[in-house]
Amino acid sequence: MRRLAAILLLCLVGIARAGFDEGAVAYEAGDYAKAHAEWKPLAEQGDAQAQYNLGIMHLEGQGVARSARKAAEWFHKAGKQNHAAAQYNLATLYASGQGVAKNPKLMLTWLRFAAEQGYALAQYDLGALHAEGQGLPQDKQQAAAWYRKAAEQGNADAQNNLGELYAEGAGVPRDAALAYLLCSLAAANGSEAAAENRDAYAKLLTPQEIEAATALGVQWVPGTPLPASVKPDQ
Repeated sequence: MRRLAAILLLCLVGIARAGFDEGAVAYEAGDYAKAHAEWKPLAEQGDAQAQYNLGIMHLEGQGVARSARKAAEWFHKAGKQNHAAAQYNLATLYASGQGVAKNPKLMLTWLRFAAEQGYALAQYDLGALHAEGQGLPQDKQQAAAWYRKAAEQGNADAQNNLGELYAEGAGVPRDAALAYLLCSLAAANGSEAAAENRDAYAKLLTPQEIEAATALGVQWVPGTPLPASVKPDQ
């Protein structure tokens, strides 16, 4: 657990709600007091997105006093309505003990809720916990499965870590070409560690394998399945 998802989701699909868009405009303009005034009634009426937004504002001290405890309360309300980002942030608070008593069991519960909804950061963290055996049994196969879910959404850390597992043959078949492909994708997403791994794995491959992996990487689109293998004749 390394970071909070401190991002407001200001653009929603569907019918606009009175006050929500006004709050979004105010927030983007830096008028946090007005944004809070617009969103709080919606949050109190049970609007999960408004609850999440108030959680972020309390966490960051935007227009209100900074309070991890209040942030946790709003994240909990939104999380119970299956708001994945709120569930993830609540998990991170339980992991760190900010605003709530540190509780590894509740951390894992909320983290899994978010991961099972497809939240990439939660999927990555579950993979890391399985890989390291922290709070969960060490299980590289489970780690690879969760890393893959996050990697397919374009998460660079997950792409790199999954590449490392393929390079080691840990939890997945050893496949240096696929490791090269995954780390190439992560490097393109800005991961310096992945760039180093990519260059190291390239030394294990033939020019034909590198060419095939590069071609697959160019063709791959985030949100679609990652290749299961790399073959020079692909």
